[in-house]
Amino acid sequence: WQKYFKGRGIHAKATAIRKLMSDSGVPQVDLLVTETGEASNDPKIGLAGQARCLDVQVVRGAAAKLKGVVWWTFRDHLDSEPYPRNTWKYGLVDQNLQPKQAYTAMQRMVEQLNGYSFSKVMSGTPGFEGVEAYKFKNGTAFRAPRRNPRSSTAISRRTRWSRLLVRSRAQRQAPPSSVATWRSR
Repeated sequence: WQKYFKGRGIHAKATAIRKLMSDSGVPQVDLLVTETGEASNDPKIGLAGQARCLDVQVVRGAAAKLKGVVWWTFRDHLDSEPYPRNTWKYGLVDQNLQPKQAYTAMQRMVEQLNGYSFSKVMSGTPGFEGVEAYKFKNGTAFRAPRRNPRSSTAISRRTRWSRLLVRSRAQRQAPPSSVATWRSR
């Protein structure tokens, strides 16, 4: 999607749908992603990757000005369920209702962005080259979720409106920390 439309992931898809609606003369309506998620039992993704995906999808959804993003599902399917449902481990909590890293990521995202609204995409702007970054504001306070998909090392940099801590590919196994918690100067 991002090869053809502005944004990344669900942000680019929302841009594509809005353009198609506009080109077809369909009135613009609020868009809602009714299902997104990643399986924590996929060896390529794992628990940390699932949590990272949640961070990325929620932030990109806000940047796309979606009405909402629904994570599928709250609870992993039980191992005792018939195949293939017993392999569906997309939940924020495991089959025993124990929180997974994705649950913590959702909780942190809600806590840290509550009361903030999307302001602008910072990706590719001076100081944010090669970094996927978004600016959220609440009055004069700012927060900046961000990630660097290409870097193999962490970057720490101060900007005039917030601190930027970039998660790199090498950090994917660590619990996600993709939301800045610092206020502007």
